[in-house]
Amino acid sequence: MLHRNWVFYTDAPPLLEGGHGNNGVAVQILRAISERLAFVLTRKFRRSISFKAIKKASGDTKVVLHPDASGYGIKKVSPLVGSVLDFLIFAIWIAFSKEIRSKNNDWFILCGADCWFLLHILFLQKLGISTHIYLVDEIEASSKYQQPKWVQLWIKPTLGLILKNSASVFAISEGFVDYLKSEFQCNAHWLALPSQNAPVAPVILPKSNKSTRNIVFIGGLNHLYLSALKDVYEEISAFNAKSNSGLPWKLEILSYCPPDALLSLLSNQEHLIFHHNLPNQKCIELMSQASACFLPYSFSESERIMVTTSFSCKILEYFASGSPILVYGPDYASIPRYFIKENLPVCTTSRHELRQALSALAEIRSSDYLERYHSVWKKYHSPEAFKNCVFKI
Repeated sequence: MLHRNWVFYTDAPPLLEGGHGNNGVAVQILRAISERLAFVLTRKFRRSISFKAIKKASGDTKVVLHPDASGYGIKKVSPLVGSVLDFLIFAIWIAFSKEIRSKNNDWFILCGADCWFLLHILFLQKLGISTHIYLVDEIEASSKYQQPKWVQLWIKPTLGLILKNSASVFAISEGFVDYLKSEFQCNAHWLALPSQNAPVAPVILPKSNKSTRNIVFIGGLNHLYLSALKDVYEEISAFNAKSNSGLPWKLEILSYCPPDALLSLLSNQEHLIFHHNLPNQKCIELMSQASACFLPYSFSESERIMVTTSFSCKILEYFASGSPILVYGPDYASIPRYFIKENLPVCTTSRHELRQALSALAEIRSSDYLERYHSVWKKYHSPEAFKNCVFKI
């Protein structure tokens, strides 16, 4: 029997419903390595998140919640003050929690975009805890949208110190590995996001039940995606205007964000379907019925570091849906690079290629795309692949 001598520490609590990004990533990581875990350490993060919801997502794994400032509503008034208090509360708590910080355990730490979480990790290292860091966001680039200048100044040296003191470092994409080598001389290991959900055959609706062909996008409406969503909408509009045969295309958005940021970029909404905060099961259903799932990245030079290092977790939901994935972004972006390397359909790296792909998507459905998706899922994203990478290193 394997020793349960690992702690999984995640700033984003595992959640099955109502979470975003790293809440779901935390669930998948926990499930992949649960047999080695003594416990998962996390926090509530928001007052509205219940311990019951975190425990449900964590299954049989023991959950330890450390205190934070989420119950006081401080972050609504001042996110900066709230982040400082979160760290101070955690530091005092962990300093007096000798059993939690037992030297017999190694800590696998999911590290997202919050620069203040770096202070938590650094403090753990000062206490002599063996840390293994999994970086899923490039923190310095992310902070320029969220943090004042004086905070941005200490991020890079702090991250450099953490990388130097870590027993091992993992990164979410090969581009991120290259970045860490270039910027910090850190020999990180590529660790692909895990998912229990293998690609399965999608739902094929009878033609009599379909009035449109939908390209589905799921996720936030932010600077990494908006310009590409505008591009695909314009190509859909142009395609529908020229085509006199077949069902019209629609861009179907499943988002937790309000639509305003996207609508302001579009000349009309004729070919748009928008859903806000749908339940997970309904999102899965719509993705499975889609003609394709859209995975965009920004072409803006100012976002180059972000798109090179980030690896959108929505790819796992798209794989699980069984529908073809339409990737659109520059060839240096992490997922286009991944699709090109593995020869996966459908990858477009220019507006011209995107236009051509719309005409060819019907043929993709009848190809061996699903078998190829399953092959790379098993090779990189299956729980077994994830576990082997973490524990072999």
